[in-house]
Amino acid sequence: MCRECRRVFQDNPPIVLSPVFFFKCAGTHSTSLHSWQRKGGHIIRSEHTRYVSSMAEYDKLAEKLDLVPCPHCRVTGCLNQHGKRRRYDERTGEESICAARVFCNNRGNMRGCGKTYPVVFIEWMSQYIVSCATLWVFLLALLERSTIKDAWESATSAFCLDTGYKLRKAFIKSQSHIRTLLGQLGPPARINNITDPVLQTIEHLRTAFPSSPCPISAFQIRFQRAFLS
Repeated sequence: MCRECRRVFQDNPPIVLSPVFFFKCAGTHSTSLHSWQRKGGHIIRSEHTRYVSSMAEYDKLAEKLDLVPCPHCRVTGCLNQHGKRRRYDERTGEESICAARVFCNNRGNMRGCGKTYPVVFIEWMSQYIVSCATLWVFLLALLERSTIKDAWESATSAFCLDTGYKLRKAFIKSQSHIRTLLGQLGPPARINNITDPVLQTIEHLRTAFPSSPCPISAFQIRFQRAFLS
């Protein structure tokens, strides 16, 4: 944390009710997304991550854990719920459950492997504090040819501009991953006035899920894969 950020933090201490907290940065210095990740606020990514759309869907999944084989060791009958992670929405300030963890029990006489895997609610992304809705507003503003600064300010005020640059960089690095999965739903729309491949991917994502208010969440529940690789 930089000197200016530390001063703001001391003058406006956050209410810490979970491992995640937010405050508005005083400037555009490097209070970045990843600096908060190191404080334990992010969801650990796993190749076996499961995405659910609601608490009701999660409850149905939890009821059947005894019948589900562990994705690591393939043993059935050892999976248990292992706690939930809560997070504050940077847009509304409300606390909500963003993920849960499932544990393969290896204690006592259980035959499990002792490993865990996350169950993530589709409003959130693994390894990122920023919600899917915030990222989508940011990408839509970029599609409208806004500058990165204007696009980020239209999306959120909870993080400094450096976070927006890092998210854009992560989105660019995920192009092949996103395009490959979107190609399963259909070819991208041909738009003559868009030549930037990054903007083409945003438009392809919007046309692939036209009825969804947040295509990023729809992407995760449809493919059961993280949006940003």
